[in-house]
Amino acid sequence: MTRKPAQAGRAQATLQLTTEPHLASGGDAVARHPDGRVVFVSGAAPSERVEARLTKDNKSFVRAEVVKVLEPGPSRVNPPCAHYAQCGGCTLQHVAYGEQVASKDVALREAPPRIGGLDLSETTFDAPWSGAPYGYRTRARLVRALDGRLGFRARRSKHVVDIQRCPVLAPELQEVLTALRPAMEMRGPMRREGRREDEISLVFDGASVLADFPEGLTKGARTAARAAGVPLLFGNDAVTEGDDGHGPLVSSPQVFAQASRSGNQALVGYVAELCPEGAASAVDLYSGSGNFTRVLAKRAARVDAFEGARDAVALARRVAPENVRVHLSGVEQGFTSWVAEGGRAEVVLLDPPRTGTNAKVLKAIQAAEASALIFVSCDPATFARDAGILAQGGLRLARVRTVRPVPADRAQRGGGPVCEVSKRSAGRAVAGGEGWDGSAGPGPQYERPRRDAAKFDALTRRLGGGERLQDRRQPPGGDPTSS
Repeated sequence: MTRKPAQAGRAQATLQLTTEPHLASGGDAVARHPDGRVVFVSGAAPSERVEARLTKDNKSFVRAEVVKVLEPGPSRVNPPCAHYAQCGGCTLQHVAYGEQVASKDVALREAPPRIGGLDLSETTFDAPWSGAPYGYRTRARLVRALDGRLGFRARRSKHVVDIQRCPVLAPELQEVLTALRPAMEMRGPMRREGRREDEISLVFDGASVLADFPEGLTKGARTAARAAGVPLLFGNDAVTEGDDGHGPLVSSPQVFAQASRSGNQALVGYVAELCPEGAASAVDLYSGSGNFTRVLAKRAARVDAFEGARDAVALARRVAPENVRVHLSGVEQGFTSWVAEGGRAEVVLLDPPRTGTNAKVLKAIQAAEASALIFVSCDPATFARDAGILAQGGLRLARVRTVRPVPADRAQRGGGPVCEVSKRSAGRAVAGGEGWDGSAGPGPQYERPRRDAAKFDALTRRLGGGERLQDRRQPPGGDPTSS
């Protein structure tokens, strides 16, 4: 199936392109422009011939979207979703699942040496983990438009695509979507000042569906759910505690967490495998609601967790054991100040946002003198950049794994699935790092043979505020692993 153009506009140039054998880390196919530049082709599959319309023309790379598939590649399949051509929630349903997994693993192996200059000759790559391709998403953020349409946003657009059935949703959430649709369609436009539409968040915690509705829609949703026999928890009731075997965790539709329960189990399980036992102290950076903090709490005598989101901190504190201190403070300020005041940790878990880690934080991680770093990342390019800086500070990447909790969708703006999560994991030895806003997967594991402070300081000055290091084999500005 060929995607519809994201936006209508004046005619743009088209090219016939042959895509490379694997996808870029963001899900686009990769081809070469006649002038040699990299072309990221949205809607294309690996190893196929397509006609593509250019959508962005940069000095060092080009973006395009498929107009017509001329010769399908061996991994192209028919998307199971009836809304795939319009909805922006999923971007990879036209590619066979096995190829999706293989492409992510290739991206992880190629990015560290190419972007970060890392030597991987002694790095162990654990087998990648990926969950079921459909029916896995236990969290969803829907958008209700003024005219009653209920669904997700179109790709690169604020337009709401009316969704009848979403194959990536867990059956429990699909049941809720079906039950609520009549009530949402019957409601008139919401005229609250400054709002042109409504966002609805749903979470299945394994026992109940938790719901967050805007004021004015809650009553209708309650009535519709009750009539359909669908149990929904609203308001203060929509906060539940559970334990998946790794320790207590609080769920709320208002606070970010991993979108797949099975995927989160894989991530947390791998972090637990990599985390050394018996540490005197540990630090959890970008700790969210405590998804990985609970693992550290069982393995370290004292844990300091740093998170800037007030609601997430409230949930984490609700179940934090006595040996955990949750700091309501951004990592860039709170953690770096903590280190400057003498704070030290044997284990550091780093789980940054997609943009990666600020150079100031990377330097503070070195100053904390940890003996183990677990790094959870959701972007191979920023992971490679940050890992390269840590390696220049004397760390060696020891173990890595790709974990894909949300196979079919990709991170994006808007009311659909928020993020794709592609996890890199690493583990033990002397430098560690964790991951992302609560939804990452273990990243690299480092060992510290020695520290070279001069090289590390030079690199952090070069990075400044943490901007991306350029691909060492591409012209300035190009990064074939991003999309």
